[in-house]
Amino acid sequence: MGLKKMARFLVVHLSLGAFGGAERVCHYIIKSLIEHAQEVELLSFEFDEDAYKEMIGEEMPQKIIIYKLPYRSKIKPPFTIYKKYYSLRKPLIDFKKKSVSKYDFLFLTQSSNPLELNFLTGIYSKIIGYVHFPLFHYEYERSSIGRRIYLWPLKQFIEKGVNNLDLIICNSHYTKRMIMRYWSRFYTKNIEVIYPPVDLNNFWCTKSLDERENRVIYVGRFVPMKKHNIMKKLAKSFPNFEFVSVGLLTDDMKN
Repeated sequence: MGLKKMARFLVVHLSLGAFGGAERVCHYIIKSLIEHAQEVELLSFEFDEDAYKEMIGEEMPQKIIIYKLPYRSKIKPPFTIYKKYYSLRKPLIDFKKKSVSKYDFLFLTQSSNPLELNFLTGIYSKIIGYVHFPLFHYEYERSSIGRRIYLWPLKQFIEKGVNNLDLIICNSHYTKRMIMRYWSRFYTKNIEVIYPPVDLNNFWCTKSLDERENRVIYVGRFVPMKKHNIMKKLAKSFPNFEFVSVGLLTDDMKN
């Protein structure tokens, strides 16, 4: 699936206000496409561009058109996960109706659960999805029977979206194996590994292991899927080491 000299991309990343590793990946995908002379547009929910610049360390590239969808209001129980899915419907369909011509590529930079595709059909020729981890299917396998029954319709929507992807890019060979394990039944196309854009120079230590402190640092947003609680278990098992969790804590995760 080679690129044209000038292809038209719509990069879709709905949660650019979340400010985590996925948002940094999105930023560098946009930069790379522009550096390779591609035409790039971005679709996201509303986000603070000043806060974005502070988190990423640089502004959004100038050669890009940004479409900001109206910000989603907070969703209350019951059926929260389905209400969240339904809340995507209107803004995405409205955007689709306003699109005057097809994009050569949709690039979903956070397509672990590519639900957006169910509302954007017909405005693209090919779809690339960057998958961080097949989290939904991983947790579905470990859920109770009652929970599986509740999630089964959403599972069908997700699998429909995954099946529409023409190429999957993932962040490690481990993730690729997990994608093949959980998605091989309904996805049989290309999967490529491209490691995330992490500048390790600022973190590199020239000290030998004997000279270093017995400290382990884990960096990740404070959300359940990042499993910071494992650090507490490790601290009990290795009392001679110090374990430190570092990450962003949003207001809705403080309780």
